[in-house]
Amino acid sequence: MGESDEEDGTRPDSSTNLDGESLELLKEKYMVLREETHLRIELQQKRLTGGVTVIGAIIGYGLLSGNHAVIAVTPFILGLLYIESARTYRQIGALARHLYAIEEDLKTVNSKFNWEHEYGGFFGVGNGLIDRSLYRVPTYASITVAAAAYIALAIISLRFWPPEFGTWPGRITLITGIALWTAVILVAWYSAHKYIGQLPETTSE
Repeated sequence: MGESDEEDGTRPDSSTNLDGESLELLKEKYMVLREETHLRIELQQKRLTGGVTVIGAIIGYGLLSGNHAVIAVTPFILGLLYIESARTYRQIGALARHLYAIEEDLKTVNSKFNWEHEYGGFFGVGNGLIDRSLYRVPTYASITVAAAAYIALAIISLRFWPPEFGTWPGRITLITGIALWTAVILVAWYSAHKYIGQLPETTSE
């Protein structure tokens, strides 16, 4: 390693056993994993945007056409988006574990490789999903908004449930369906969080 290494912040370090070829391979793997993480986040954002658009269209159609029964499907659509978000959360957590392990080696030769340690949120910030750091405030806000949106759709669905389908028997069936669907959503998120928490300490090899 010569002057170019010093210019980009890379420096030899006796604490690692990385040769030049291994270091380049780690850098390449790190960038590939980072790009994969960004891709999954972008795809999830597109799904959420598309799903919210569909929900808005269904509510609008139901109110304008008078076919209020279709509004009842909106909590289930939103729930499906939440389940898909849990799957993405699990995948990103697995990617983050590999990135974190690679950073353990790379940060000894270049301090710029520290995203997961400093900002990642899975393994580098706090000791769990629930902590009191200000870093988590936006996450808690997002969870609160998501839960409020789901509850609001459930209430709207019950409010506009057509009398011809049976006011109380029909609503009880709808409430039961929403309750069971809510349980499925919570199980999906709980299992995703447990999976991430139990990921083994991977190596960068």
